[in-house]
Amino acid sequence: MSLINQMLRDLEARHSQGAGKHGGDPGDTTYSEIPCPPRSTRKRITFALTGIVLLGCGMGAGWYLAQGESHKAIIQAEIAATQRIPVSERPGAEIRKGPEAATPQVKHPREEATSVTDSISPPAPLPEASAQKSVHTPVHTSESRAESSPAQTGSEEKRSASQKEETKAALLSRTQAAPTRETTAQTSAPSSAPSDNAGKVSFKHNADPVEMRERVLHEAQQHYNRADYPAAIGILQQHLEQDTRGSDAASAQIIALDARIHRQLALAQLRLNQTHAATNTLEQGHMRASEDLELHILYARVLMEQGRNARAYTMLRNLSQPQLAAHPDFYALRAALARQQGAYAEAIELYALLCKFQPQRGDWRLGLAISEHQLGDLKQARQNYQRAAANARLDSHLRDFAARQAEQLQTSNLGSS
Repeated sequence: MSLINQMLRDLEARHSQGAGKHGGDPGDTTYSEIPCPPRSTRKRITFALTGIVLLGCGMGAGWYLAQGESHKAIIQAEIAATQRIPVSERPGAEIRKGPEAATPQVKHPREEATSVTDSISPPAPLPEASAQKSVHTPVHTSESRAESSPAQTGSEEKRSASQKEETKAALLSRTQAAPTRETTAQTSAPSSAPSDNAGKVSFKHNADPVEMRERVLHEAQQHYNRADYPAAIGILQQHLEQDTRGSDAASAQIIALDARIHRQLALAQLRLNQTHAATNTLEQGHMRASEDLELHILYARVLMEQGRNARAYTMLRNLSQPQLAAHPDFYALRAALARQQGAYAEAIELYALLCKFQPQRGDWRLGLAISEHQLGDLKQARQNYQRAAANARLDSHLRDFAARQAEQLQTSNLGSS
């Protein structure tokens, strides 16, 4: 305003000087001289300029206040948005415990970038024993990062990220391991109630089939030797019920082991006078291993005790005949079945081979004599009766029977002559 007033005073001074010099003569006025405007016009100009200046100042003040209000509103909106974000997810701050919990710790921009993606809270509180073992993660300040080289800074960030991942895995594993330990402690506690799993063995389905069968036979044999026949039966039946025998194209070793399993089970059942169950077991073994001699010898003896001699005789004849030195019992049983079925010539042939192989066996000599007697060869029968009666290894009642038969044949021979 003072500048404008000064300009107005200068104009008035010039106007007064011009009026005194010319003396008010209109003829002395030139085109270059500007006439002074009247006083009312000067006042209007002064007010106009003053209004323009005031209007400009008011507009500037309004714009400044509007900018200040807008900035304040933006700040308040950011504060409200920050308060709505959980404390654990706010960038640039860490959760502290103790007196410093209210003061956030501002991190380095690089640490802030890793903390937002790597921060995790454990899903459940840790047990007291696990909480005491705290995991410390190295903290890198902005001063140490400023002093380190870019390569070192990158390696430190990688190590920090890996250590945080290890910390998360440790927390999760400890949290999940806590109920497992409790469950293990409950299941491993001794129980006074009697167990229903006596005589049973847990088998792995993906175990080697040969090794699994050998283990079953070994454990069943141990129970059988201790006369614990129910336990042996339980182990063997459990194995058979799990259908572990495999396909029909199983190896010869597996088939032989299956035959032993059926035979062992039948022997234990016979010890408990379970004849019907033993017969079914042997029949299943016969279908599984149709050429196993040991199983069929036991099966034939059981059939003989049941009076099923024809079934036993046919079964043994259909088998592949083994070597006499390896299986003499097989030929002795077949000879007895042949004699009972009326096949005396076959019985005589088989008994003759047996007596030649082991002459000291009095029971085989007696069987040969009976077969010859029934076929009508009385001379050979009497000689073999006498040899059987003279065998001290033969039972006394069999020796007496052989002596009586030899005496009768001798008497009948003398009477006929």
